[in-house]
Amino acid sequence: QAIAAFEAGMGAAMQELVVREAASSFKDKFPADKALQDKAFTSAIKSLSGAQVTAADCPVASHFESAFKSLQGVDLATAKADPKGSLAERVAFAQQAKDAEFRQTFMVTAAEAAEVK
Repeated sequence: QAIAAFEAGMGAAMQELVVREAASSFKDKFPADKALQDKAFTSAIKSLSGAQVTAADCPVASHFESAFKSLQGVDLATAKADPKGSLAERVAFAQQAKDAEFRQTFMVTAAEAAEVK
């Protein structure tokens, strides 16, 4: 039961993690990216003028869309893990940490097996 509960929690945690890491990557990128800042300014002016702002006009929506697309086809178990890298690398880092936690919690290590012998 503990394993099933752990695995069930991982699905919801993964969704939250993807959104949190996409937001974090935007926050990391925005201060140093002049084009992104200009796009935000232009989008704000367009919105204030009453014009329709599309997802392509909005730097946040654009960033999230491209970040989510970057996850397609990525095997998080084997992807390069980097807590400050691309979204796929950030999620792979967290996923690989969760996998290690799972192994530590629910699997018998060689040292533990030797103790029992």
